[in-house]
Amino acid sequence: MKRIPLGIALSLMCSSAFAQTQIEKGQTARVGEPLLAQTRNEEGVRSKNTVLPYDSECALNYGGIMTVVGTLVDRVLIRYEPTPDPEERKREEVVVPPCPSGTLAFIARENFEEATKSYLEIKRYEEIIKKLAEEDRHIVRRLLEEEKQ
Repeated sequence: MKRIPLGIALSLMCSSAFAQTQIEKGQTARVGEPLLAQTRNEEGVRSKNTVLPYDSECALNYGGIMTVVGTLVDRVLIRYEPTPDPEERKREEVVVPPCPSGTLAFIARENFEEATKSYLEIKRYEEIIKKLAEEDRHIVRRLLEEEKQ
């Protein structure tokens, strides 16, 4: 069995890491599909009337805003803010508590890269459904009017 010299292996690993999308400190992304996270706030993070201690599980919910604090090769440390939109907050799942404002958490680089794309796809889908429902409303009215004649 032939072995790859350590120097070549390390350079291949580094080049593949740099081939990934560049993620910068301060960059933001919106959460599409909810993600589970483990809190990394040293003193915990306040959630309504309680404090979630370090390493608590919580949900990064739809529409929430993730801001990059720092990056590692395969993970991103983010600071999370729940969505400011009350309509989007209605979608929160209650399986685990939602992550409160200011939550620090590591997420996989791929999850950060895909988050806004997923959010925008969901948003577009919801807009299409809303438009179809409005069109259906007009069709139903027209058909009911025709029925009366």
